[in-house]
This record gives sequence, C-alpha cells and structure tokens, in this order.
Amino acid sequence: VTGVQTCALPILARAKRSLAGLPGGGGTPLAAGLDCAFLMADSIKRKGQTPTVIVLTDGQIPDQGPIYLDLIRQLRVLGITISTVLVGSDAPDAFLVEMAQVGGGSFYQTNDPRNLPKIFLADVTVASGESRPASSTRSSSTPTAPSAPPRS
Repeated sequence: VTGVQTCALPILARAKRSLAGLPGGGGTPLAAGLDCAFLMADSIKRKGQTPTVIVLTDGQIPDQGPIYLDLIRQLRVLGITISTVLVGSDAPDAFLVEMAQVGGGSFYQTNDPRNLPKIFLADVTVASGESRPASSTRSSSTPTAPSAPPRS
C-alpha cells in the first residue's frame, strides 16, 4: 500500500508490553486515545504524509458525548481521517457510526478479532485512495466498510 508506514519490531514489542499493563473492563478511554492520535497524526502530517486514525473498541465508551465529536471535527479540519472498529456485537454502534461519519472515515464491525488485520488494511487502502469503501457495514467473518463520503 502506497504511503503506509510500518512499525519496527521493537516498537511493536514495546506497544504489546504497554497494552498488557493496562487494566481491562473499565470502558474505552476515548479522550486520551484521541489526544494521543492527534499528536501522532500531526507529526505524520508535518512529514507530508496523510494520517488516518482507527478507533478500536468493544463499544463500551462510558461517556459518549459531543466532546468526542468536537475533537474529531478538529482532527478533520487538519485533514486527518477517523474510522471506527467495533469488536463484538454486545454494544450499540450508533455512536461509532456517527464518529466515523464526522471523521470522514468508515465504520467496521466484526465478531472475530482475527479480522482486525484485514480491516486495518482495508481502511488504510481506502484512506490512501487505492480503493473505495464497500457497501456493507457489518461482518462476522469478512470485514467490510460502509459507503462513506470521499476522504479529503
């Protein structure tokens, strides 16, 4: 995929260790994640590349509210695209769909975490302009993306 950066193995190992130390069961800390995404995406943008942010969640976002949509609008003004991925089907998805729409990205849902690499690749391919989103929004075996407005 053109323009896609891959992480070096030491970075992935460090990320795995960091994630392993996080407590589970408390909901998705969306504000902290969006702040971090902004810093990383801004750095990528300064290098002349086009960043995209993918929000991965089980849908347990404790305080769904307009502040997140405002943060996403600010990211969009900077040319950063935001997509959302829901793993599982136990949570309502309307807020994640809205986040993706406001972010100029796509919403994905899968019940099988093994689909995540395919979903990430599909989203990056769409973000790079190499592909257009598919028409379906859900899948338990093959990830697909909804129709979405063209990314800028």
